[in-house]
Amino acid sequence: MKKLEFNSKFLNEIFNGNIVENFAFEKSGENYSSIMRAVEKAGQKQFELKTLVETMKNSRLFPLFNKTINSIKLDVIYKSHTHGICHIERTTFWAFCLSVLLKLNKRNCYLALILAMYHDTGRINDKEDRTHGKRSAEKLKNFGLKLSKRELNILQCIIEAHSINDNEFGDLLAQYGIKENKKIRTLFNILKDSDGLDRVRLTPLDIDPKFLRTQFSKQIILSAFTLKQIYDII
Repeated sequence: MKKLEFNSKFLNEIFNGNIVENFAFEKSGENYSSIMRAVEKAGQKQFELKTLVETMKNSRLFPLFNKTINSIKLDVIYKSHTHGICHIERTTFWAFCLSVLLKLNKRNCYLALILAMYHDTGRINDKEDRTHGKRSAEKLKNFGLKLSKRELNILQCIIEAHSINDNEFGDLLAQYGIKENKKIRTLFNILKDSDGLDRVRLTPLDIDPKFLRTQFSKQIILSAFTLKQIYDII
């Protein structure tokens, strides 16, 4: 398989180095106890991060992930330790994993990656903010992305929806003039779960499997914790 190079030092080490193969996460501390409680609550056998990385590298969609995340417009990413580029990279990686595991086609995988990359561009602080999704959605049209008018409309709706409650999504779809279908719900679930999986970065750790929408997401909780620890040491 051709070796693909990422612009990100983190992703290069994860996909081209040996850190994932050799990494053993720290088992002491409050967050470790919290993550193990979350895993137990999920009641699902967990993927190992090294297994996920190898699965993703062998996916036919891996070159798309490489190309798309290398195209990220860094100047529009919110500058923050909590919601900045490291969070965006991890969220995009989880969006890619879920796209592969859920067997999305190439175009829908691309849309899922765009959602993950640009969902927080409207942030103005790191606090809980129901309106940052709407601001992020409004900005999406300015990034010169190769999207049809309908695709842009769908992505704007999903990005706006990611910062509000799930039960409000139906009303928001109506406001955008969109009729829900399986594809739209899947893209919504992928963004919400990918963003939610990176809640392992918060202190105290704040991830509850009951708020994850797909079974695969519930199986990735431990990998999400491992990936965050790897980012911390690179």
